[in-house]
Amino acid sequence: MTPQPTPSVLIADADPYICRVFEAKLTKENPFRATSVTTGPEALAAAIQTDFTAILWDMRLRDAPRLLARIRAVSPNAALLLLTTDDRPTLDADLARLDISDVLVKPLNLDTLVERIHAAIEAPPSVSQSSVMDVSRVGQRLEISSAKGTCVTRVMENRHDSFTVVGAPRVSVPDDFRTGMLVRAQISGHDAIYSFTSRVLHSVSDPIEGWEIQKPRTIRREQRRKHPRLPLNYAIMLERVDRGTQSLVEPEPTAAVAQRVGGPVDGQTEDVGIGGCALVADYALPEGTPVNFVLTPHAEEPITGTGTIVRSVPFSLTGDSASDAVYRLAVQFLSLPPSSRRQLQEVLDMAS
Repeated sequence: MTPQPTPSVLIADADPYICRVFEAKLTKENPFRATSVTTGPEALAAAIQTDFTAILWDMRLRDAPRLLARIRAVSPNAALLLLTTDDRPTLDADLARLDISDVLVKPLNLDTLVERIHAAIEAPPSVSQSSVMDVSRVGQRLEISSAKGTCVTRVMENRHDSFTVVGAPRVSVPDDFRTGMLVRAQISGHDAIYSFTSRVLHSVSDPIEGWEIQKPRTIRREQRRKHPRLPLNYAIMLERVDRGTQSLVEPEPTAAVAQRVGGPVDGQTEDVGIGGCALVADYALPEGTPVNFVLTPHAEEPITGTGTIVRSVPFSLTGDSASDAVYRLAVQFLSLPPSSRRQLQEVLDMAS
């Protein structure tokens, strides 16, 4: 069995003392290689030089939005963790586009730091669809397909008529990629999936290996929500269920069910439709998790049904421990009993 390479971590923090403490913790007691810098330009130079496994980025660094987008661009697969002193940080659209793995609030326990880095590295790549679609924004994630495969990459530089994307070896590129060929690109926006056809203009080597792609004349919207959503704030409870026992009838929102599936997840909806909802919750459920849900409109009977988690991204933190993380979840409703469907439709009709 081929041994796995030692994970490499870039620590970018404005405080040299914090850099030294973090680096000592990660390299002395844990299997990491660490590089620490105290300015944004130094962090960018290090990211160009090394393909890091994880990046810790202090939000106090100057030019954070611009430099962090470029660092994410040249580190397309790195777990990106933000460091902040704000006890209730939020992720705006530009940060959401960069697919943040976690947000850590300082001061934090060093053992917690190690646990969160491990969790971010081991988790599947984070893909957020909460940001506004922008085909050539630096840091934007793209899937570019040819006849022989798909390259999942990011935009490195935006030009007037073209943009550059990361190439091999930092991302896997199909064998038939070459200058002049037509490719199909797909991009996830906050409300739909978009695609376009374009042409590979030529390869580039600065700041790292990549490809220059012609900007498209038209972009096609492939998928959109079948059911519109309204910005409604209601209490909602999610209960994880076993795939083999998921029921298509009205679930029983009882303490016994909650105990059997590991306890409920309570949240507050941000928007609601007949086909699903988005919510903020204290705990994350992995994408693909089947759930029973209990939605409680104001002064109304609870609405119950079954669904599945289709998005789960970190949103903010209120403390040092993993249990204090706040997440944005999206639930696709799979089944609503007739009475709950009628009631939900009435609620939506009254709110519209």
